[in-house]
Amino acid sequence: MSHYVRDLQGEEYALLQDSQDVDAVMEHLGIKEYSYGFLIVKTDEGEYKEVYSSEQFMPFLDTELEKIL
Repeated sequence: MSHYVRDLQGEEYALLQDSQDVDAVMEHLGIKEYSYGFLIVKTDEGEYKEVYSSEQFMPFLDTELEKIL
């Protein structure tokens, strides 16, 4: 199943573009090597429930995402 930025709209999803934020999430997930430009995350009670990534740096609505979690 393909995921796109346009599918993940709403208050439950957060867009992370700052490299420090992206690094913190990836470190939390135990992923050391990656080349993601941004993440879209969904959390619940402080835990990551869904994490999507893209190597692109601009989150255009038609940008295809890779689901990490």
